[in-house]
Amino acid sequence: MALSREELIRLARTGAAARVAELQKELESIFKTFPELRKGAAARPASTTAAVREPGQRTWSEKDRKAVSTRMKNYWAARKSAAKSAKPAK
Repeated sequence: MALSREELIRLARTGAAARVAELQKELESIFKTFPELRKGAAARPASTTAAVREPGQRTWSEKDRKAVSTRMKNYWAARKSAAKSAKPAK
């Protein structure tokens, strides 16, 4: 016995609605256990973010960043010129 397209769609919709209700019940159970999750990502503790530094960890000064920037620009310029001189002429 083959089902018509309309019957298949009706059954699929009924199954999807049942699954949504199931998921909503599961979410409510989770939120009941962990109410802070209702607030979303903003409610996460600060220790879980990548931007948090460990105690005693130093930050770079503007002078240090500038020095590294200059060194790296020189490094990549040298690499680029070395690569150009290493290519065989056609």
